[in-house]
Amino acid sequence: MLLLEERGLAEGATGRNGGHLAFGSNKDLIDAIAAHGVEEALIIWRFTQDVVELIRQFIDRHQVDCDLHFNPLATLALTPLELEQQRRSFEVMEAGLPVEFWDQEQAVQQMHSPHFLGGCLYKEHTQVWAAKLVLMRMADI
Repeated sequence: MLLLEERGLAEGATGRNGGHLAFGSNKDLIDAIAAHGVEEALIIWRFTQDVVELIRQFIDRHQVDCDLHFNPLATLALTPLELEQQRRSFEVMEAGLPVEFWDQEQAVQQMHSPHFLGGCLYKEHTQVWAAKLVLMRMADI
């Protein structure tokens, strides 16, 4: 494992990281497809899935207590434009990625808020406390 920090361990971005191990590029899937094409966007998605699996294996192998959790993640729309973007992403993803589209009724039922117009539930999402991972692993060295 290689970790670069300007100051002490986990004092920079690693210590402030929210711990979301997201799949895909930093773009919405539709935007990634527009930029790279379907095949390349899905290669990036699968690569990030592989990276998350390698992190899980590392944590298991070294028995690091760093609050690793596998939870679904909902992205929700507050505007019609956001809902359309969610729907377009879902239409691409439903062909092989674990995602569920929520209409407004489902979003209200699941989130207990009348403000959401709908969204997507990504069934595979991972969180880890990055600072704990770094500091606990370094304590073993």
